[in-house]
Amino acid sequence: MTRLLLLPCLFLYACGEPPERACDRVRFGWPNFLIEPSQDQSDAEGIQVSFAVASDLLPDIEVNLLVAQGDEDRVVVGSGISQEDGGISFTDISVPQGSIVFFVEARDECGVHRSGKRTYVWDGLGFPQCKLSLSAGPDESSGSGLPVLTSEHDLDENQPGFQTRIRVEAGRSDMEVRLFVLDQESGESQDFILPTQSDGTITQVVTLAPGEQAMRAVCIWETENLRPSTPTFSYIVE
Repeated sequence: MTRLLLLPCLFLYACGEPPERACDRVRFGWPNFLIEPSQDQSDAEGIQVSFAVASDLLPDIEVNLLVAQGDEDRVVVGSGISQEDGGISFTDISVPQGSIVFFVEARDECGVHRSGKRTYVWDGLGFPQCKLSLSAGPDESSGSGLPVLTSEHDLDENQPGFQTRIRVEAGRSDMEVRLFVLDQESGESQDFILPTQSDGTITQVVTLAPGEQAMRAVCIWETENLRPSTPTFSYIVE
């Protein structure tokens, strides 16, 4: 008969003292960040912000806050102590402009706990967007359900075709707008590439033939490779 030998310390946590608590994974809760110069809390150079991170850490655990940008190494920019509810406050944290990643790092009896949050620090010069409008609003929808552009909307009735001014709001002065206008019946297209003006907009006068016309804009911010775009707007030109 085979005898099973039980070592007495198997039930004594490898002959050592049992841990004070179960070592579950620590969870962190980050705020929803929107960081821009109006939130600056200090006269020091750069942008300084304060925020809190939630966690289920036990009280009195030191937590380091680090920041990384691009390919640069993580840099410790602050620290805090977990409170009774696990929250950690970070005050007057200096942040660089552009895309960054925050990290928190804490060590307790269960080991090291880490979490990260990506955000963007804006420069106060506006946010990329893309909105298209015409110089004159069209009349009510036609039988096809599309809005109608009539002679009263024509910028210059003495010129052939129908003239209208397209305006695109891109949100920043350092963007580029690609504007597409397509004659749905003939298939002819007009494409424009225009830099935004100081107010973050572009305007372009276009000549349209009678019939259904479609317009769309893509607003390009090369700095962060962002390309918000408008829906395609269709009109009937009479």
